[in-house]
Amino acid sequence: MIEIIIAHLLGDWVFQSRKMAVEKGKQTLKGYLYCLFHVILYTAVFYFIVPNKSMLFYLSIMIPHFLIDKWSLVSYWQRFRDGKFWWESYKENPTIFTERVEMGFAGLRYAVEDNTIHLICLYLSFVFFS
Repeated sequence: MIEIIIAHLLGDWVFQSRKMAVEKGKQTLKGYLYCLFHVILYTAVFYFIVPNKSMLFYLSIMIPHFLIDKWSLVSYWQRFRDGKFWWESYKENPTIFTERVEMGFAGLRYAVEDNTIHLICLYLSFVFFS
């Protein structure tokens, strides 16, 4: 199971460029291609770190990851819970300390919740398709 976490960290953090992270969420052909490239690279990392699994296992990693990343699904959870999207906490030039804390916390919480959803999906893939 530890190899699943290592593969996730490498695929989603180490091998994903900032440009990929920004572009993949855009609702353009270029955005879809960036997201697809990221997800293929992400899944390839699993292929090398967690080898000899079924094609269904790798598809069960690839498809949810694409859906979660392309439409930033965690953002909708946060909007449901908090009444606003995470990026609405960001101000142009925050000068008040509490605004800066809220901005940082919103981004951090998004990253933690996004990774939690990915790890739950990976765990389910491992249990059901491994």
